[in-house]
Amino acid sequence: MLARTKLTGLAGLTLVLQSCALEARDLDAFRYTARGPEKLHAVLRDASRPTELRAEAALRLLDLERSDVDGRALLFASLKELEPAARTALAPTLERGLTVRMQTPAGQPPSHTAVRAKDSGVRLLPLLEGAQRAALGGALVRWVGGDLERRADVGEFSLEAITARVGTASAMPSADGLRPDLPPKSFARLADTVAKYADPSTRSVAAAKIVEVERAYRNAPKYEQALTEFALPALGRFVDTVGARGRLVAIAADPSIETSQRMLALELVHGHVGVEDVVALGKVALDESAPLPLRLRALERVGETQAREALPCLLSLAASRQREVRQPAVLLAIEIGGERGISDVLNALPQHWNVNYAKSEIDAYALQTQKLPPTNTLVTTLGRKLYAYNWWPRVIGIRYLAARATVVEATWRLKLHVEEPKEIVGEEWPGGWTVGREALLGLRAVTSR
Repeated sequence: MLARTKLTGLAGLTLVLQSCALEARDLDAFRYTARGPEKLHAVLRDASRPTELRAEAALRLLDLERSDVDGRALLFASLKELEPAARTALAPTLERGLTVRMQTPAGQPPSHTAVRAKDSGVRLLPLLEGAQRAALGGALVRWVGGDLERRADVGEFSLEAITARVGTASAMPSADGLRPDLPPKSFARLADTVAKYADPSTRSVAAAKIVEVERAYRNAPKYEQALTEFALPALGRFVDTVGARGRLVAIAADPSIETSQRMLALELVHGHVGVEDVVALGKVALDESAPLPLRLRALERVGETQAREALPCLLSLAASRQREVRQPAVLLAIEIGGERGISDVLNALPQHWNVNYAKSEIDAYALQTQKLPPTNTLVTTLGRKLYAYNWWPRVIGIRYLAARATVVEATWRLKLHVEEPKEIVGEEWPGGWTVGREALLGLRAVTSR
């Protein structure tokens, strides 16, 4: 009975209001009268009223500061009852009104009015569709991003809660907030938002801004730790963009930057390096003054390109007297150079008088070579290596022929060398081991096929 009485009263109030020509100043007066909230509620629901006036009535409900009436509850109850088309029509004015109420002086904490407007905007989002929802969502995120330290966690909805409701439309406004003066944790929160919701174009924009932040942090000693904790990981989240990948490669290649950051940069570009990065990363691998782990990591990244442009660097490292860099470089050079490059690789190996090739190292080269498919050219090339001056190309040639040449060809070629007295000297090799004994083992392998 009471509900029917209220509805009857509201209907009667609507009829009374319909007979009046209302203006915005009338709406202001309604905020303070006994039945003013009901009148505002009625104006908002009255489809015969001008759209802008209805939207202003909605905003006056938002502004109500009364103990006897919950203006926001009235506002959202009315909005939910409206048709979607009506809410769409009201949206531009509501957005402008909320934006005005959210205005906050730079460097100042937001007022109660600003926070209430922000939270109301977030609650309004599910009631809007398409462009209106994206526009209001963008405005909310930009407001928060304007002073993340003071605004990201005030009111009912945090930055993350807002962006979850806004979705993809939050990415560009979040990217706009990425500034060099951002404190590290705030920077990380915005970067995380962009990474979650951005499309490729927005990711590229954000990456450029993240590079600016990283450079600014690098010039501020107080942010030295933040580089490792926040800035470089942020670049890593955008490594699929040219800007972020290029900056990480530049960091890895810069000897003035501390080793730990260079190592982290090399980790972050894993799987994303390209031919254009070979020269810069190759210089790191070739730098004998750089720490060995850094050189090896750079070498791994160079190898990931599988580009023939990497071969000059790999061949230079293949000539190193340091096995730690020589062996991985040789393995990559065989893999990338293939049949056409095998002679260059074997010729690049150090040939000084006291060179020491452990058995495990030559085993690794032989196994890598055996992965190359047999062709007449390759079999002929490695068959000729059986006459090399040094023993190690002979052993690699013998192993390849025994494993991949035809039985007939492998047999006649290896039989020619079973009496070779050339001694094989090095770690892990049996005492008195010779090229002839290698050839004999090869023949046995051919026989057992």
